[in-house]
Amino acid sequence: MQFLLCLFVLIAVVRSSLYAIEETDFLVSATIQLNHHRKMPRIGIGTAGLGGKDAAVVFQALSNGISMIDTAQAREWYSEERVGEGIGDYLFKNENAAKPFIVTKIHPRSFNRGKMYYALSFSRRMLTNQEDDILDVVLLHSPFCWPDHCSLEEETYTWQEGWGNLEAFKAEGKLVANIGVSNFNIEQIKELVEITNTKISVIQNWCDPFHQDVEVRKFAELNG
Repeated sequence: MQFLLCLFVLIAVVRSSLYAIEETDFLVSATIQLNHHRKMPRIGIGTAGLGGKDAAVVFQALSNGISMIDTAQAREWYSEERVGEGIGDYLFKNENAAKPFIVTKIHPRSFNRGKMYYALSFSRRMLTNQEDDILDVVLLHSPFCWPDHCSLEEETYTWQEGWGNLEAFKAEGKLVANIGVSNFNIEQIKELVEITNTKISVIQNWCDPFHQDVEVRKFAELNG
């Protein structure tokens, strides 16, 4: 079965330079050490906009050696339920296989602490199939809500508050192993570095040969 490998960029915290890349770094099996918990695979599959085929695509990706799955709580484009179904099917049919590395993202509508706890608990239940497991990486999906995607009350909670709540859940050590942000520009990331009490593990931004996000990448490298 053919599947489209959705490319996405995870700028991870590493000791070595971002530009010191070895040939082996491009292997499916290549990993990178985060601040805590497991090593993150360098290559993964995104699951946005799969049109209901999420479970089949995830199953085939895992069967072909991909070991990192990127998803999100934004039900407009993602389905954590179907992604979890694909993971569960694969692990059921491959009893000795290691569980995949999971990245998910918090929708801006859940920056409130109570909603964030519910959303994280739901993600863990859908993606790990275990109540006592922990999500490998959780990101704030965006600093602001997309137009018409949040209520007026939900929009009153800022990304700064959302980050503080995410930090708290990470500190508890029950839901989240590593935290970071997605779709943050350089000014927002600079502010984040100033206010955070927790090491930022991952920045996930749009990056391709024609849009390399050089300023953010350099800032991430300089700040460890």
